[in-house]
Amino acid sequence: MPFQLYDYQSKLLSDARQSLANGSKSVMVVSAAGSGKTAMMSEMARLTTSHHKRVWVMAHRKELIN
Repeated sequence: MPFQLYDYQSKLLSDARQSLANGSKSVMVVSAAGSGKTAMMSEMARLTTSHHKRVWVMAHRKELIN
């Protein structure tokens, strides 16, 4: 089921993507607890894989990956 990002989430992703487009080699997105980081990461992964590129997600707890 598709979901819609909130405006602040869309802006954060847009800013991150613009930083990458401007030549940054790595970008860290930091957001408060409960702000929807998983939804934002999912959308970034969807956009990236739709361009046939790879995504690497790291987490410090295996429960977050599962």
